[in-house]
Amino acid sequence: MKNLYKFLILLSLILLSNQLLISQPIIIRDTVAALEKPKVQLRQLINLDGKWERSYNEDDWEAFEIPYCNSIAKKIVYRRVFDIKPELLDKYSWHLNFLGIEDEAELYINDKFIGKYLGAMIPFTVKISNKYLQANNNRIKLVVSPASSFVLLARKMNPYQQNSSMGVLRSIELVGTSNVWVSGANYKNKFIGNSNSFLVNTTISISSSELEQNLAKPQRNDSSSNYFARTHFSVEAAVIDKQTNISIAQSNQITFQCQAERTIQQEANLTVNSPTLWSPANPYLYELVIKIKKNGVLVDEYSTTIAFTNLTINRDDRQYSFLLNGQHFDIKGIEYYENFNFLNYEQMKKQIEQDIVMIKSLGANLIRVKNFAPHPYLIELCNKHGLFIIIDVPSHRIPSKILATVEITVRLKNIADRMISYYNSNVSLIAWGLSSGIIENTLEFKAYTKLISNLIRANSDKFIYKEIDFSAKNVSCDGIDFLCIRADREELNFSEVKFQIVNKLTELKNKPILISYGMLVLPNNHNGYSDPFSNEYQAYYIQSINTIIKELNLAGSVLWSFNDYELSSPMLILNNDEQYLCTSGIVDINRSQRKSFFTLQAHFNNEKEPLLNAGSYKDSLPISYIIIGIAVSLIILFLINRFRRFREYFFRSMFRPYNFYADIRDQRIFSTVQSFFLAIVIAFTLGIFFSSLFYFYKSYEAAQFLYKIIIPCSFCQELLYKLIWMPELMMLSVAVVSFILILIIAAILRGFAIFVSNRIFFKDTFIITVWAGTPFTLLLPLSIILYRLLFISPEIFWVSMASLILLAFWICSRILRSVAVVFDVSKNKVYLAGTSFLSFIALIVITFYQLNFASFAYIKYFLNNIIN
Repeated sequence: MKNLYKFLILLSLILLSNQLLISQPIIIRDTVAALEKPKVQLRQLINLDGKWERSYNEDDWEAFEIPYCNSIAKKIVYRRVFDIKPELLDKYSWHLNFLGIEDEAELYINDKFIGKYLGAMIPFTVKISNKYLQANNNRIKLVVSPASSFVLLARKMNPYQQNSSMGVLRSIELVGTSNVWVSGANYKNKFIGNSNSFLVNTTISISSSELEQNLAKPQRNDSSSNYFARTHFSVEAAVIDKQTNISIAQSNQITFQCQAERTIQQEANLTVNSPTLWSPANPYLYELVIKIKKNGVLVDEYSTTIAFTNLTINRDDRQYSFLLNGQHFDIKGIEYYENFNFLNYEQMKKQIEQDIVMIKSLGANLIRVKNFAPHPYLIELCNKHGLFIIIDVPSHRIPSKILATVEITVRLKNIADRMISYYNSNVSLIAWGLSSGIIENTLEFKAYTKLISNLIRANSDKFIYKEIDFSAKNVSCDGIDFLCIRADREELNFSEVKFQIVNKLTELKNKPILISYGMLVLPNNHNGYSDPFSNEYQAYYIQSINTIIKELNLAGSVLWSFNDYELSSPMLILNNDEQYLCTSGIVDINRSQRKSFFTLQAHFNNEKEPLLNAGSYKDSLPISYIIIGIAVSLIILFLINRFRRFREYFFRSMFRPYNFYADIRDQRIFSTVQSFFLAIVIAFTLGIFFSSLFYFYKSYEAAQFLYKIIIPCSFCQELLYKLIWMPELMMLSVAVVSFILILIIAAILRGFAIFVSNRIFFKDTFIITVWAGTPFTLLLPLSIILYRLLFISPEIFWVSMASLILLAFWICSRILRSVAVVFDVSKNKVYLAGTSFLSFIALIVITFYQLNFASFAYIKYFLNNIIN
């Protein structure tokens, strides 16, 4: 009997222990890094990276891996099947976390439309109602569309815009939570100087689903709202020291009631006394833990990194600077560009980790993220390793008229709002970038500045800054905490750079000033720093700019850039085989360090600078201009001296054109061969002229911007840029195009000839066109020496362009006059018809460019901002 009692007691204890275990929440550990992870995970996570299917028409499907950077900017459909175990389906509420989609996405679950979302590379979460899900096989479909035409245009017109292509560029996660969960927490730290304490004001977002499923079931006749109403929930927050695992601050327990399908916010205030302060030298982190309980039982626990630091702006000796935790702080920043071409999360994670380690070894204390929202893991590492970060709203080099469009304004406002919501609580984030390179003092820019700065002030406690060019006039500092001045890459005279900075300092007296600087480099150019595109010159440039920054005692600098990155449009400035690669980095795209890396490292750490080889470099004049120019001159001189009739025609066409055109009308004999050679001379004269201009301005940013306005097609830009760096081929290409243009004009004149009674042949209109263009030969002497003249005096450009324009108008007038004579039509009628035809063609071209490429806005921007 005693043995029986012992057995029953033992059995009771076992059953009781099992019941206690069952009553505890299930903890499932997350294996994928995220920005904000619960300390004790009551959440289920399913990683949806890996094998998907892709289609452009939903008929032809191919196997595909996500994440992936797609180079084709058109709609893509992705699909796959995922499983949820039957025992987990009703236990959790389910959410999809998208860490980065470019640009818009439509989501379908089991063929049910869930919603359409702006991705813009900002992480976002979508709640999936359990009624759309089923046990085991669930079908997910994503329809990803590119950005709108205005957005794509703004990116392509920025010569240094990073290319992101489109698609699912970062991970996708399926997360299961309790049916009442913490959906977000945003905190603001207020430094209490007298007591060396911080007041942590935490706004906790709490969401609920349609039914409480995982802890208890409502009664049969209870509605979900009644059930939530009679259930008592509470939330509390605590700050935990990660190293000691001790709570150093605790909020009061806040009770609340939940309704189905609602999100509410609760405020929790904590006072943290004398915490260890976070800084780049000592990135000491705490953890903010938030718990939700239902009737005293833990249902969700959420944690995020928190730290305490005090970065302020200080005025000392008429100079504004930064103070970090009461100590003078110089910004040593560098721009960082994420590589989107990784095939999986682990590759991306490893690359970002290696980059952060290199940036820390460099001695930098700040990262600037410019074109796209940063990866959450990058922010996490910045918090951990002690790197400040500043994030720009992507409004770079946008004309004011485009900035003011509803499409762009609403998009930028939404992007700013979502970035603030997602990133603002990170200790490493210190500022939001408002704009870069936008024309100041316009009504459109003022309205944009007010809109975005008010949004940031209302929702964030971070600084606001903007980047301006040297050429910026009437700079407004309203709503701005500090400024970043872009030192132009083309300013090779460093005394001029210093002079420009001093001028801006005089104009902007009441703000801290950072210098944004950087330059492009030819990767395999080691000719010494006398070559402006060599690796050594990049290091010399960094030396010189940092010397100026120290001499002027500025607040700091931001270098463009840490790494090379891919561009959205081809690059002209460098003669690089990889036209879509921006080689501004101190490490290349494979993270090999350049000479400039060690130079910047020495400056950041006040160490001895590495020695640089000066080398010898001289920009030589292409001899082909002289050779071909002399050859063309000899041809024209030979024709004039050898053939009396050609000499007579040449001078008559120039000085007595009426008699010359009358001979054509009267069918006098004209040599077609001689006319053909004159056309060749005219074509090569224009070829030498334009090739000289193209080649001289090949490394000017303004020239590249102008070509983008004239030729918006990326493929045509590629071809043009390749030709510009091959002057002989460019010369031949312009000559061929000029000759074809002569034939086209002759064909158009022949077409108009059907409306007159005279018998006019194509040979006649060809002769008219060629001999009307004789004045272009006056450009030949100038064309031969134009490249050298531009070196001596850049003002020659305006003289040469004025000459070209005057000659073009003269030749158009000669053509119309010749048509009046040869066609035997009233001169007034011809001029009216010709002017109307040219105006009609110009109107069609202008309308096409304006409607598709907003050309007026970009031409105005080019004249006001780029040329200056």
